[in-house]
Amino acid sequence: MDVQYISDGHGGRLAVVNANEFDAMHKSHQQRLEDVYDAMCIEQGYQNFVDGGCKIIPVEHFERVIDGENPVRVYRKWRGLSMATLAKKVGITVGYLSSIERNNKIGTVATYCKIAEVLDLPLDDVVPVQPNKN
Repeated sequence: MDVQYISDGHGGRLAVVNANEFDAMHKSHQQRLEDVYDAMCIEQGYQNFVDGGCKIIPVEHFERVIDGENPVRVYRKWRGLSMATLAKKVGITVGYLSSIERNNKIGTVATYCKIAEVLDLPLDDVVPVQPNKN
């Protein structure tokens, strides 16, 4: 890099570089900062996982939900709970739970909150995005 130094008039020096070289140097520095930030995010995510703050859903169950299956049914079965057990823990009838799982009824917010709590999942993982009639 070709650098020219000039006096700032106060006993210091200023460095003058070609604008293209400066832009390249700045871009390289910016990329290094982004890499450090990415590494910090990965480390934080890993630490959340180790500390138990992150819920990992096996991909095969996640894909079933993405493909349109009801998330309450998918995650209930994944957790090894019968409909009767989940209904009892949530405080609803088996019939009501069955209607939710078959997308015949949309549960209340309170019901979904309790289902999420029992299944140990975030609320947004158990609420169907677009219920469909199967």
